[in-house]
Amino acid sequence: MKNRVSIYDTRRVQRQKDKYYALHQADSCAFCDYTTNSDQIIKLTDHFYVIRNKFPYDWFDLQGVKTHYLLIPKRHVVSFNELNNAERAEYMDIIGDYEAKGFTVFTRASNNHVRSVAHLHTHLIKTDGKRRGTNIVLILGKLGIRIVK
Repeated sequence: MKNRVSIYDTRRVQRQKDKYYALHQADSCAFCDYTTNSDQIIKLTDHFYVIRNKFPYDWFDLQGVKTHYLLIPKRHVVSFNELNNAERAEYMDIIGDYEAKGFTVFTRASNNHVRSVAHLHTHLIKTDGKRRGTNIVLILGKLGIRIVK
């Protein structure tokens, strides 16, 4: 899979991703290769892993990122619609636990062109609360650029 550029990555993180993806075959799934003895795993449940993100964002929502985990189904699924009832219930329990600890929950749609791995994964992000950058956001569209303050 060709690496996708994320607006949340610095050049340093993008270089790390480029090296990582260059070492892995395009037909393999980075998330299906985890074993229960991986040092990246924070939490292990019946149906999910919570892992440290190998490529954590430096910032999110104009704030610095303190902690960046990923919630990943053990079974290879691409979309929420593929989760069975037991997986969905467990997913919601895990999300609720992390949200109560101050984590932001973020998932891209399965057809999102920025999604880096074709395996459902949810970002669990805790920010430092310190504002970074500016309030100005550029929106690129078919008709040009619009600036929103």
